[in-house]
Amino acid sequence: MTSTDVRFSISPSISDAVRSATDLAGEDLEDFAQRALEERAEQVLRENQASTVVPAQYFDDLWAQLDEPPHANERLERAYERRCHEIRDMMNPMDGLVGSSGPTGEGLDADSDLTSELLDPDRHRIGEFSSGDITLDTWLHRSAVRAERTMTARTWVWSADDGTITGYYTLSAHKISRGRLPDRIGGAGLREIPAMLLSRVALAEHLHGQGMGEALVADAMHRVLVAARTVGTRVVVIDAMNEEVTGFYERLGFQRIPDGLLLLQRTVDVYAAPQVDQAPPAP
Repeated sequence: MTSTDVRFSISPSISDAVRSATDLAGEDLEDFAQRALEERAEQVLRENQASTVVPAQYFDDLWAQLDEPPHANERLERAYERRCHEIRDMMNPMDGLVGSSGPTGEGLDADSDLTSELLDPDRHRIGEFSSGDITLDTWLHRSAVRAERTMTARTWVWSADDGTITGYYTLSAHKISRGRLPDRIGGAGLREIPAMLLSRVALAEHLHGQGMGEALVADAMHRVLVAARTVGTRVVVIDAMNEEVTGFYERLGFQRIPDGLLLLQRTVDVYAAPQVDQAPPAP
């Protein structure tokens, strides 16, 4: 990856404010400007990611599917059942990780040392998290707190008692929008489908290859169900980063949206999986 040399001038009217801000932040001007550019770029990208526009025919087909009876996502349910015991054995019992009860109905130990909770910059050791993916790590380190404050995304973390983060994901409001209609009679009915966007999922590097990513997705699905009980959410949209990640979600039963790396799943299908439909406890 190559760097880009960006040069710009600061007007005299704001130079004193910029100088004071850099002093307060304890950063030099270059680092301060880079962080400001990154945060602004993240804001613009997220604001424009509030809607996924799909072809009219695909939208119509998806809308028809939403009225079909629920079909349990058996792959996600199996992942939940399989990983619940494995995670408990590997990391000690964890209340709230992927639900309030295990696959056989027994409650998880309330005296756990790993919980699923909202990001808290005063308690969580954000800067120490490393997933091996610089994009995901940088977003958590530099942008997650700002997204929390501006309510553009909510970040949930797996956290140990000492504040160490072992995984995180982000959720935000979203919608599926109908693309331009062809020149024909039609277009009646809704043009948008309310959705929830799961845009980032990251696991600590030392936990890779152990199937923990599936449990992290199951945890995110619980959060979606909690929100859907209050606010209408017809589908969950996944923003995959590449083809490999897309394949991971397809194996969990998510459908790929044509011509891209986005996937989706009906919310009612998540509800239909009896083990997954367990609301996580409030943080």
